[in-house]
Amino acid sequence: MEILTFLTHYWWLVSIIVVVLIAIVIMESLESNQTKNAVTCDEGILKVNDAGYIWVDTRTLKKFNEDAIIGAKHIDEIKKPKLKSNKKSKYIYYCQNGSESLKIAQKEAQLYLKGGFDVWTSQSLPTDKKEIS
Repeated sequence: MEILTFLTHYWWLVSIIVVVLIAIVIMESLESNQTKNAVTCDEGILKVNDAGYIWVDTRTLKKFNEDAIIGAKHIDEIKKPKLKSNKKSKYIYYCQNGSESLKIAQKEAQLYLKGGFDVWTSQSLPTDKKEIS
């Protein structure tokens, strides 16, 4: 009975608590969707070396040609029509900061590099930097 009395007298407080709890659940759900397909640089290296994943650069072709993760393919190259294979390719997409590659990875149920190429270079990991004359 005391709970019912509290709920009827302080209905506005209970409403606020319910709204806050719903907001927390929604925010957690959105965050888990973003991190579900995310890999760190170290995890990505392991997946490429041990599990056959391929780095895919989603930046412009100009940026890709200037500097990229060693062994990466440009997205235009993998999107070309090709013969159908029974084996599904496994990709780790990356862009400059991770936001664009996140969208592509989610759409295609693939992985993406959290933080993108900016994080890769900030950790002084090797790149295929081309000499620009």
